[in-house]
Amino acid sequence: MSLIGLFLWCAKGRVERDRLVNVGMALLNGLAGTGCGHAVFDERCDAARWRRDAHACDRWNMFHPTLPPRVPYISKVLEGQTGPFIAASDHVRAVTEQVSPYVPGGLYALGTDGFGRSEIRQPLRRHFEVDAECVTIAALYQLSKRDQLDRGVVAQTMNDLGVNPEKIDPIRA
Repeated sequence: MSLIGLFLWCAKGRVERDRLVNVGMALLNGLAGTGCGHAVFDERCDAARWRRDAHACDRWNMFHPTLPPRVPYISKVLEGQTGPFIAASDHVRAVTEQVSPYVPGGLYALGTDGFGRSEIRQPLRRHFEVDAECVTIAALYQLSKRDQLDRGVVAQTMNDLGVNPEKIDPIRA
């Protein structure tokens, strides 16, 4: 089955057994340069479309309780995947968070929650913590929350990637 608009990230090294799926265009910026994995992608990512499809399925299922339930596209595509699932977007994270109920095990969303602070996307992505380094940290953090990775690895990776954990929260900046 095609992963239309989804990015399959196969981590190398420490978490080789786990597959991380990311939704959003922000991940592409520099991911290969981190040496943390590789991405297979399709540029037709549209979390709002996935949410509309999921809502349509929910509504149809509610009004047709005696018929076999319809399954949202994103649920079909991710069936059997274990995640963790990280959404990184150059847009407001709330859009992507809306598909979390339809993702096995939920979704951890990263987003810019504002725009216009930079003419260059790289500094903007770092500011809003949606760059490749922060996506990597989010994925490792989610693995640590599942007790699949020691939390010390997350802290060491932050240090290795040059991410300041004491930087002001971008929502408050």
